[in-house]
Amino acid sequence: MGGQVSGADRLLKAMSLAQAVLLSVQFIIGMWINLFAPMNVTPPQGHYMMGFMMYYFSLIPAIAPHMALGMIIGLLFIVTLVLSLLSRDVVKATLSAIGGAMTLMAGLAGMYFVAGGLSDNTFSMIMSVGFAVDLVVVILMIYLSR
Repeated sequence: MGGQVSGADRLLKAMSLAQAVLLSVQFIIGMWINLFAPMNVTPPQGHYMMGFMMYYFSLIPAIAPHMALGMIIGLLFIVTLVLSLLSRDVVKATLSAIGGAMTLMAGLAGMYFVAGGLSDNTFSMIMSVGFAVDLVVVILMIYLSR
């Protein structure tokens, strides 16, 4: 087995590299929103959820791709978790579970951040911590899949 890389390892490495790229794009969009989008926005009152989100999408168009990328990153963590479990790799499965949990945490914090008018720095910090942990997880997954 010395030096041989399994197909599952190659796939996990490719998925981890894709996640690294997506996390980089996610970070850039998030920083753009943080730096240039209007902050302290008064959330619309009396709107149903779709109307509420459409209001924010029209006000800050970068939120839609930011959310979509977050969902894709979360789905990739689920796929890497399943692949890791199928290959019985406990370390990679644990890392994937941590990454998925951090992505979920960042996503929920993002929803609360938007719902609060883009003004609560606590939720912004939680998103940052989720991103940082995800980045460490992806780097470790790439390293372990070499």
